[in-house]
Amino acid sequence: MASQAELEEQLAAVDVEIARPERATAFADRSVQYRPLEDALKARAIIEAALAALAGRSKQTLIVASRGF
Repeated sequence: MASQAELEEQLAAVDVEIARPERATAFADRSVQYRPLEDALKARAIIEAALAALAGRSKQTLIVASRGF
C-alpha cells in the first residue's frame, strides 16, 4: 500500500485534473486527450478511501428506518 505522503500527492494531482476545464489540448504536431471527469472523480474517491484506511477511519453509512410507531 502507498504511504500517506504518496497518496496525498496523488490526490493533489487528481484535484488539479478535476479543476482543469479542458478535456483535450492540441500542440503543433501533437494532441493530448485527458481522461473523462467521471474517471478522475472515481480515482479521487479511491485515494480518499485509502487515506481514511491509513488513518484508521472507515467510511460507514448508518441507515435508520421507522414504521411510524
